[in-house]
Amino acid sequence: MALKTDREIAALKVGEGKAREVFAVASPAGGGLCVEVRANGGKTWLYRYRVNGKARKQTLGAYPAMKLARARTEHANALALLQAGSDPALAAKAEKMKRQTMLTFGELFEEWMEWKAKAKPARDSTMSAYRFTFRSYLNALSSIPVNALTRAAIFTQLSKVRVKSIQGARKALTICAQSLDLAVNAGLIELNPARTITPSTIGAEATPPRQRWLSREELVVFWHALGNDTRIHPTHANILRLIVLTGARRGEAMKAKWSDIMGDKWVIPADNTKNGRSHTVTLCPLALEILDKQRLISGGTDWIFEGIRNRGSQQMADGNALRLVIERVRTIHMEQSDPFTPHDLRRTFATGCAEYLDANERTIELALNHKSRNALVETYQAGRRAEQVAALFQRWGEFVRVLVQPVEQAVSNVIAVNFGVRM
Repeated sequence: MALKTDREIAALKVGEGKAREVFAVASPAGGGLCVEVRANGGKTWLYRYRVNGKARKQTLGAYPAMKLARARTEHANALALLQAGSDPALAAKAEKMKRQTMLTFGELFEEWMEWKAKAKPARDSTMSAYRFTFRSYLNALSSIPVNALTRAAIFTQLSKVRVKSIQGARKALTICAQSLDLAVNAGLIELNPARTITPSTIGAEATPPRQRWLSREELVVFWHALGNDTRIHPTHANILRLIVLTGARRGEAMKAKWSDIMGDKWVIPADNTKNGRSHTVTLCPLALEILDKQRLISGGTDWIFEGIRNRGSQQMADGNALRLVIERVRTIHMEQSDPFTPHDLRRTFATGCAEYLDANERTIELALNHKSRNALVETYQAGRRAEQVAALFQRWGEFVRVLVQPVEQAVSNVIAVNFGVRM
């Protein structure tokens, strides 16, 4: 009589003197479900069937890891394959081999990185950022076979990440989606489960673009605080002042080398720019003064702003320290001002040129090395406005110089008296 309950399965034992014994188990799908019991107490679910008159069997799983309900489900699946004309045992073997040869998500990520390096070359810093994001936010999924990676698994992991970092969740979703695109193109999977998830789905929508920039009054206070606060290293003060004068990105300023300076031109190499194209900045007299002072501070390394803690070790200054310097200045010297970052100093350059110098928008874009969507227009404007961009750097530099170094009025002891005016 076929067994019907888990309790009956649990109580099964082999007969005296037998090494193993097979018992029939009732299943709504039909016959053939059995449990094999061994003398050592082990139990295995089997599906017994015939193909072309030949007896066959398929191992479904082990008891008690696989309970009766799950065994009946697996039995029903195997029976459906048999009725469709397939041998369930051979199909299971093929699936097992497929799982064994299937890449894990971690292995797929490495292949995606290799593909990225060849097909769409990125800077070393960008590739390092990809690896950091994967290690920090996606490593929990790395051992899962690509064809077993579900939308639910991805959603659950990204939801956990979102609690810690909204930006991290967005970056992780991007890497997940792009790497799984490679799996689709390689025929490993048919659909990309990550493409059904959007940042809004996991509560990681992009924040509105920042509009923070320093007013004239704030710029004066900030500039003088950098020089008057004895706790701020001159190298950090000089980097931040150069960013104000040139609108350069923090990374571009930190990576600047003396060999990049040619007279009053600072040629930022393509490897150091965000868009991968070299950029020429015209240095105003105030910027050149800053570099002259920095040359006296520098320990003779290639870097203009060498590492403070490792003098003479060919290391550039630490960019994270700039955030701390800004926060110190704001909390101590600019208590009424809203928080700002090194990038907001770049935004101050752009907005200040527009607000105070009435500069042309496209000229400002070129000064910032922003890339135009229209390549033809960009090439034409870059050549036509090269002199205008150079002039804008000089005008902004002079504006800042007058702002932070006002001309002192001569003191006189002569009082002008107008005797022709009746008081």
